[in-house]
Amino acid sequence: MISKDLEATILRLYAQEKWTVRAIRRHLDVHQDTVERVLRRAGLREVPRAPVRSCLDPWLPLIEETLSKYPSLCASRLYLMAVERGHRGSPDHFRHYVAHHRPRKCPEAFARLRTLPGEQGSIFLSRPPLYRSMYSRAAGLPGAFRYGQGRQGRAAAGGFRAGAVVQP
Repeated sequence: MISKDLEATILRLYAQEKWTVRAIRRHLDVHQDTVERVLRRAGLREVPRAPVRSCLDPWLPLIEETLSKYPSLCASRLYLMAVERGHRGSPDHFRHYVAHHRPRKCPEAFARLRTLPGEQGSIFLSRPPLYRSMYSRAAGLPGAFRYGQGRQGRAAAGGFRAGAVVQP
């Protein structure tokens, strides 16, 4: 991290003295990226970036048109449609490209469930019998849940059955 004095010097040399980035870095003996970062943060220098062309740019109208008609269409089916029309690229790259151009669903609003401590709880039916009876007593249930053997010695069809009332 550089000092505030050095930042102020860089900004003054660039804005008022009209020095180039190369001249500033040589004079102050700092890295070029440091000078550019200070200028970008101050909003004085925007680094122009050339738009990157993709091999899928010619297929963008097909992708957008199809997704506007069928928004839930999977990207692999869309890829097969493009291959039938002459696309020769990778399916992985195609799916990635479609994911960036797929129309987004409107986010749904949810009301957050807020409860006081002790108002809501869970009973874990996979716990040993002692824990199940403790949970059911704490929850105020009339009986405990217990795993058990059926009358024929097999597990009950539902996996558990309501047991007798637990005596404290």
